[in-house]
Amino acid sequence: MISMILRMSFATGLYVILSIGVWYWIRGKKINNLYRIIIGVIFGTGSVLSTHFGVDYGHMLLNVRDIGPLAAGLFFDPVSGVIAGLIGGIERYIVGTYFGISSYTRYACSISTCLAGFLAMVLNKKVFKGKKPAPSYAFFMGAVMEVFHMYAVFITHQGEMYKAFTVVRTCSIPMIIFTGIGMAASSAILQKLEGTWISPFTKISDDKIPIAVTFQKRMFYITFFVMVTNFAFNYLLQTRSDYQESVEALEAGAEDILDSIIEVGKDSGISIIYTRDISAIHIGRSGQFD
Repeated sequence: MISMILRMSFATGLYVILSIGVWYWIRGKKINNLYRIIIGVIFGTGSVLSTHFGVDYGHMLLNVRDIGPLAAGLFFDPVSGVIAGLIGGIERYIVGTYFGISSYTRYACSISTCLAGFLAMVLNKKVFKGKKPAPSYAFFMGAVMEVFHMYAVFITHQGEMYKAFTVVRTCSIPMIIFTGIGMAASSAILQKLEGTWISPFTKISDDKIPIAVTFQKRMFYITFFVMVTNFAFNYLLQTRSDYQESVEALEAGAEDILDSIIEVGKDSGISIIYTRDISAIHIGRSGQFD
């Protein structure tokens, strides 16, 4: 546990340092296409490194890969976020498919990292209007992205809900927390460097209230959507999981019945040929057979 916390903290801290370094590099410069590509490649490389230096748990890999496209798109340029997301997502699929690195979650991780870049682009243009989000909102965006990451694991493993649930139960809390902290810390430091930091205890002037209210409404809609989606996925998850457990229990019970019938036949000197589909046998609620 301590080793996991230290490694996740180290990876998150590297993203914060990377964001500060990029900010100093482009300070006072007009971001053109070349800068957009370079920024995207830098944060995409950060996502790649997060994959290879994550905490390996066999079927799962704890990491903060999604910070790369989110930070590039929200703090610097929308196009850079898309580039970083594609680099990190495609590389994750390649190493998961051909090199066996946490192959169980390769689809979910690849999809979520790519979508993180597109989400950052949309939020930068439509919600934050090119401005850096406040630390609280940055934390929220990072956490929501990881929640979707966990849902992606369920979506891509509907036939193995119990195993997928084990993966999510292990990965969700550390990935959500560290991704949110990484985004919030980067936002706070960058705003401090730019001189746009506003203490949460500062009273907002009357002329800024309408803008704040509008933004809060948008955030409410996003939160409401996430809550509804969370309820729907939890319902589907539990239903699918219970169904699979019921089928497995019935099949196991039916197998026991079949074995018992065969053993009785052997003891009686009778050869029994049983051809009925055991999955159609109803053995009651207790599952016991005498």
